[in-house]
Parts: sequence; structure tokens; C-alpha cells
Amino acid sequence: MDANILLSVFIVILTVGICKTAEFPHGSTVAEIFDGGKMHPVKIGSCKLDARDIKDWKIIGQKGEKGDTGEQGEQGLAGMRGLKGPPGRNGLPGVNGTKGEKGDTGLDGPIGLKGEPGSIGPSGNPGLDGKCPERCPYPYPEPSLGKGPEGKNGIGTEYQPANNLCHTIIDPIEGGTKSIGDTIWVRPEDRFQVKCDKVNHMTCLPLSPTTEHDKYVVNETEPFWLSKRNFDLKKFYNVSMDRIAWLQKRSTQVKQVIRYHCKNSYVIDQPGTALVLKGWNDITIGHETTDYSPLTYAFLNDNHECTPDAPKTEWKHSDIMIKSKIARRLPIIDFRIKDIRKESQSFYLELRELCFG
Repeated sequence: MDANILLSVFIVILTVGICKTAEFPHGSTVAEIFDGGKMHPVKIGSCKLDARDIKDWKIIGQKGEKGDTGEQGEQGLAGMRGLKGPPGRNGLPGVNGTKGEKGDTGLDGPIGLKGEPGSIGPSGNPGLDGKCPERCPYPYPEPSLGKGPEGKNGIGTEYQPANNLCHTIIDPIEGGTKSIGDTIWVRPEDRFQVKCDKVNHMTCLPLSPTTEHDKYVVNETEPFWLSKRNFDLKKFYNVSMDRIAWLQKRSTQVKQVIRYHCKNSYVIDQPGTALVLKGWNDITIGHETTDYSPLTYAFLNDNHECTPDAPKTEWKHSDIMIKSKIARRLPIIDFRIKDIRKESQSFYLELRELCFG
């Protein structure tokens, strides 16, 4: 640092009163300079400072007076748009509007044309025999439409269907053989015919003819349920499912016999059951030698021809019988075919018996 600059610094120090002189014992002139709150002695000769004496010192002057207030700055740029505020509260309900004025009366429509005379209705039923032995019954009985089933006081006829099963409307005084016919009508709200098994006291569905035209050809590569082949329950039982439910509700037992017609199609093979049934309550049913469920099927009177020993080109059959003390388990609603071979295989089903009691 050159001598002129050092001299200027020293003059400033003397002006603000930070540096003061003093005589040392050896007659030297010194200056005391504040640095970090401490006083440092400096040798001074003819008001000159040596640059080595003030190297790295922080020279602090006295606090100056407050400067004048600066001029007002220019207006800043516009700020960013604020966030959307929360929804306001619902307003008060509006005042009811005034009642509208009554509209004008509409004009009368034209008079309609006179209709054509209706066709002649069907002939009425024949009247009763004019001769009454004493007093004619009332209400008059329905006219006969030919010889129908014999019934007690008309119960079980087409015009007065029974609301119960056969065994509950048999008159024990008459022995049960002449009280109702072999075929009667039941369910007044939706009448249909049933057959009465008077020996076993059961009510059975009439059988519908089943032919080979209803056969199925096995062309799958793995076991399948017959429902996947559009098996029609209503056609098979010849009655709607709600009518079957009506019979179930009034029964404590049920028996069913199904004939399985087969051509090179097995019911039982090795090592197990080739035909599995599904009951009304969705429980699977196998042959009595298997352990599918508490309910199993057997062959009626050992009539079982659908076996591997049967001729492969001839139609044979096996009669399958299922019984249960719980009516809601039957009838059968699906059949699982497990005998699948790469050979010519065909089968069809026939309902032989479905009775409730």
C-alpha cells in the first residue's frame, strides 16, 4: 500500500476521533486504533503509517448521521391471481309466485260415429234337467264336458281343482278307492292335472312321450353339464317349475325314476360314476357306491344295461331311481356326462316317474 493512501487513512482516523496519540517511554509517538473492540498501539513517525503496521486491521469509524429519505420507487408489477374462494352459503328460499289464472274451457269434441254391431256370441251351456226330485241344488253345478274324473262333491274336477295332494282328499269312509279318480285337477289358482297313486298314497306328474329325436350326441372333449346343451326342464317334466314347487310345498317325501337310453354311453364305468345328477337344491348326486352326497341313486330292479359290456351299436337303457324324505331335494334339474371317448356315443333321457306324498 503506498504512503499517500496510508496518510489519508490516518487523517480520517484523526478526524473521527478513533485514533489518539501518546508518548511512550522511548519518546515514540503512537496511535491507538479500535479493531474488534480492542485497542492496538501503532508507531507513528511524522504522521506517516507503515503499511505493515495496519495490515489485516479493521478500521471502524463513528456512526454517521441518518441520510435523507430516498425518492419513491416506481409502481411494481401486478401480482398473480388469487385462488378460488370456498362456495358461499345457500341463499334464502324464494317467495312463492302468484297463482296463475284459470284457463279457458276447451271446445267440445265432435260426436263419434256409431259403432258396428258386435258378432254373435258363442252358444250357452245346456240348461239343467227340468225335473228336480225335490229341490234343485244351488249354486247349480257346472255342466259336464264329457266324462271326467270321479270326485267327491266335485273336488278335483276341472271346475273345482283341489288345493291338496291326492292322499289328503281321499275319504277314509269310502276306503279311498272311489273318492277321486285316477287323474284329478289341482291348484285352483293355476289348475293342472296330476295322477293319483292310490296304493302308495302319492301324487304324480303325468308322463310326456320322449323319443329318440330328443337324443344327444357326445362330441365334447371333456365332461359337461347337460344344461350347457340347452336342456329344457319344462319340456322334460311337461309342467312349469312353479307347479313343481307347489307340489313340493305340500309334500314330505318324493320319488323319481329316470330312464337313461344309451348307445355306447355309460352310467357306471371304472373307476367310478360316469353320470352325475344335480338335485333341485343344487346338491350333486352319484351312484350309491360312491360318496357324492347323503342322497344317491340306485338302479331300479337291477335294470342296468348302460355299461362297457353293452353292444356299442345298439340302444340300451338303465332305470335310475332316487328317493328322499325331503321333498325339496327333487326333481333332478341337471345331468353331468363324464363318459367322454373319441367314439360314436349317443344318449337321451326319459321321465318314468315323479311322485310327491
